[in-house]
Amino acid sequence: MKTGERKRTVLLMDDEPQYLDWLVDYLKAKGYSVAHATTVDAAVGLLKKSKYRLVVCDLSVPVSEQLGKTITSELALYGKYPGAYVAYLARNLGQRSRQVVVYSVHDRAEIQELATRIGVQYITKGRPRQFKDEIDHVLSYDPTA
Repeated sequence: MKTGERKRTVLLMDDEPQYLDWLVDYLKAKGYSVAHATTVDAAVGLLKKSKYRLVVCDLSVPVSEQLGKTITSELALYGKYPGAYVAYLARNLGQRSRQVVVYSVHDRAEIQELATRIGVQYITKGRPRQFKDEIDHVLSYDPTA
């Protein structure tokens, strides 16, 4: 199945989206719509249907038991940080490196190593200015150009 392109839509995966209202407002002010996923399973479903302008993934989100087993067999660290699997999948489905951002409250070397391995950007939660700067940088170029 060929995926669609959603050039003006950002996929935001976080199980507590109410804490990112500021980011949704910021993106909407820039003319983007936001698709939400609150679980790994929901994000996987959305990624298989469409390609997004930007994919932003919280690393600690719920995952079903069945999918959890699958992703952990892919890489054990995905069991600890299931959102990283969504970033990995996004990259494998054609999202470019600069189009995928992962974030977490944890500032650990293993997360940075995982982000580097997948080929995505990593931001520590709780730093809105850094987050906005990264988002602006990603949105500043057209990945299809």
